Amino acid sequence: MAERHLWRDGGIWLLLAAMYGVAGKIGLALTFVNPSAIAVWPPTGIALAAILIFGPRAWPGIFLGSFMTNETTNGPLATSLLIAAGNTAEALLAASLVNRFAGGRSVFDRARNIGFFVVLAGFGSTAVSATVGVTSLSLFGAAEWPAYWQAWSNWWLGHATGAMVVAPTLLLWYTNPRLQWPRRQCVELSVLFTTVAAVGWTVFVASAYPLGFLCIPLCVWTAYRFGQREATTATCLLSLIAIWGTIHGVGTFGDRSVTEALVLLQSFMAVTSIIGITVGAAVSGRRAAEALLRRANDDLEFRVHSRGAELQAMIERLTAIEARLIEAQNVAHIGSWEWRVKENQVWWSDESYSVFGMEREPFGPSYEALLERVHPDDRATILDASRRCFERHEPFEVELRVVRPDRQVRTIIATGRAAVGPHGELERMLGTAQDISERKAAHDLVSQSERRLQTIIDAEPACVKLVSSDGLLLDMNRAGLEMIGATDLSQVAGSPVTNLVHPSDRDRFAKMHRAASGGSPGHLEYRVIALNGDERWVESHFVPFDVAPADRDTEPAVLSVTNDVTERKHLEEQLRQGHKMEAVGLLAGGIAHDFNNLLTAIGGYTEFVMATLDESDSRHTDLLEVRKAAERAATLTRQLLAFGRRQVMQSTVLDLNVLVADVHKLLQRTIPEHITFMLDLSPVLDNVRADSSQLQQVLMNLAVNAADAMPQGGALRLATSTVDMDAAGARRHPPMTPGRYVRLVASDTGIGMSPETMARVFEPFFTTKQPGKGTGLGLATVYGIVKQSGGFIWLTSQPQQGTSVEIYLPAVQEPVESALPVSQQVEPIGGTETILLAEDDGGVRRLARDVLRKYGYHVLEARDGDDALSIAKQYDGVIHLLVTDVVMPGLSGRQLVDRLVQVYPDVKILYSSGYSANVTEGAGLELALPLLAKPYALAELLHKVRGTLDG
Repeated sequence: MAERHLWRDGGIWLLLAAMYGVAGKIGLALTFVNPSAIAVWPPTGIALAAILIFGPRAWPGIFLGSFMTNETTNGPLATSLLIAAGNTAEALLAASLVNRFAGGRSVFDRARNIGFFVVLAGFGSTAVSATVGVTSLSLFGAAEWPAYWQAWSNWWLGHATGAMVVAPTLLLWYTNPRLQWPRRQCVELSVLFTTVAAVGWTVFVASAYPLGFLCIPLCVWTAYRFGQREATTATCLLSLIAIWGTIHGVGTFGDRSVTEALVLLQSFMAVTSIIGITVGAAVSGRRAAEALLRRANDDLEFRVHSRGAELQAMIERLTAIEARLIEAQNVAHIGSWEWRVKENQVWWSDESYSVFGMEREPFGPSYEALLERVHPDDRATILDASRRCFERHEPFEVELRVVRPDRQVRTIIATGRAAVGPHGELERMLGTAQDISERKAAHDLVSQSERRLQTIIDAEPACVKLVSSDGLLLDMNRAGLEMIGATDLSQVAGSPVTNLVHPSDRDRFAKMHRAASGGSPGHLEYRVIALNGDERWVESHFVPFDVAPADRDTEPAVLSVTNDVTERKHLEEQLRQGHKMEAVGLLAGGIAHDFNNLLTAIGGYTEFVMATLDESDSRHTDLLEVRKAAERAATLTRQLLAFGRRQVMQSTVLDLNVLVADVHKLLQRTIPEHITFMLDLSPVLDNVRADSSQLQQVLMNLAVNAADAMPQGGALRLATSTVDMDAAGARRHPPMTPGRYVRLVASDTGIGMSPETMARVFEPFFTTKQPGKGTGLGLATVYGIVKQSGGFIWLTSQPQQGTSVEIYLPAVQEPVESALPVSQQVEPIGGTETILLAEDDGGVRRLARDVLRKYGYHVLEARDGDDALSIAKQYDGVIHLLVTDVVMPGLSGRQLVDRLVQVYPDVKILYSSGYSANVTEGAGLELALPLLAKPYALAELLHKVRGTLDG
């Protein structure tokens, strides 16, 4: 960086030295008769301008230029050095004084600074160079001491003229080098400079008359029209012409002595230069002032215009705001008012008149006029509010009714406040009046809707609850409070809702709650624990519910509708139990059907063999045990069929009271004496249709189970009644349907049962007794008989609190049927008729065939329905009786009968089956036809055959 500055400064020094030397040579060329008579020394102006432009660092260029100029003029070396030092000191001193007192480069901007420049730079500092130069020349013999002051004055005047003529021209062209005149002024300037040259030539060359004053107006006009730069340039041009003419002895100063001509010439140039730059400065100042004034005026006009535009815009905005305010008041039905207390002046807005239903023109707004419009019942309210505002400066807001001139009653909200002065005195009261009739009507409608909705929610039988996103219970309807055993919302509000959820279900509940809070509805079944500890199953639907205003960023709460599904759960469990029982029944019925065929064959052939043996024969005894075992197996099979509802029933219309009384007589001999047996029979009881023997078995099984449950004694109670089951009661006992029923209740005070035992109590082979003490078919048989009879059974029990069994049988409005006479045991009777025997079981078929043939019947044996139909068609004789199984592969018993009667219309029919009535009905068996139930004894077969043949 320093090296680059050095190169730059060196370039300035060389350029300045060259300019100084050239100007010096030109100045020396313009000397008069002797070398000291110099009218102007141009290097002085160059040196001063250089220091003012480049600063003190330019002094080496001045020193070098001055030294070279004097050295090349054949002066002594010492003299050249001293003169160079004097010229450099002169320039530095002049520049320093100008910078300090006259504004530096801007010296010609003000007339005051120009005076300082003339005194300090033109006449003051130039004395340094004159003194150093003349003294050095005298010391070294280049000048004589007697001529010292003459030489000094010539030197000083030449340097002063150079400073006042050349320096201003250089500085002004340096600071403003560009011509900014328009073409017209450029032409004018050219003409003016031509005129200056012509006049200068005339004055200083062509004429000997003292006409130098003619040049001054031209310089002044140049300064006035174009400024200081052009004025100093014109001065330089005149100076060159004047010097040239004076040197050659012509013109205004040509006839004068050298000294006089020199003084006159230097004075002319100095005065002309001073006049030019002074007038130029004044003109420039005036023009600057005019420009500043124009700019200020333009700025003022702009500001006035802008301010006017702003004021107009503000007026327009205020007008628009006022219009919007009026429009807003009209839309919101808000009128404003103001009362100036001191002037007692009242002002109302347009909407105020509209609120009170009055016209502006005929009505003068006043406090009294307002009171006249207020409903009589509300006047005390506005009077009290106004008084407090007037006396205590309290603001008010009251709701009141106003009666318009058309007698229409409107509801308004009136507000007011006091405006007080600096000393607390009341100056004004102002406020608003808003018509809220529609809003109040809408609010009342919304309130009514909310009350209606709340009533609906409270009437909703399901639990409706609102839970916050963090799981706190916010609200719950009446049904929900009843579900959890609460009497008031305050008992549970604000507490975690999971406190009411079963511990095992809380994780699932929390997961579903988080999902619903995040915007995903869901459904969940779980258990709740009421405040009293009761446990219930519920089903809930969860949906997100936003309880916050729309502009608040909050997580939504969760709204859930919860139904108590405890009974449904129990019913589902009962249904599953029923399906399980049905499946077990189907299995038991299928096994019992095949087992009945086996027992028929076993029992029949056992009787066959026993008939051939003497009773004293040991084999007869053995076969008797076989027959007993077969009978026990048949009993077990009947129990299985009863549970599976597939046993053959002989239903009749009977009086349940009579049946219970008969069974009571039998049970009194079997029930232990430490058990009290009580009957509670309804005196008015409807009849039922059932198999009396089956119902007897039901009562016996219930009594035996009750006795076993009371080993230490107790009470057994049998009760009957007629009940009308409505829809609600039927829903509590599905799958029962509404209707009239006969109810049989067997209750005891025994040890009771646990819920686990009750869930399996009707299952076959399930027993709580010790091994060998029971088969587990007692209650299973009861269940099957009741169901097959079209009834329903329920069991309630608690440990150590006894058991109660309720049986509901459909009531019938038919008379009791007479009991069939018990046939006396007689010897089997045979016959000679032809019997077609259709049986798919080989053992049973062969047994029946052998027995019937033994007793004289002609038997046609068929292995199924198709075989029987084929034999009948091929038989030429008369078939008197068809003995057929109901269920067979191929043609069923009913289908066989339908086709056989077409061939033998008079044939008699005897069905045989080990299935219940509902199965045989599905196979086409009418209840009115004779039926031989399996397993049967040989005598029973012969009696049924004979009875059917006989009619």
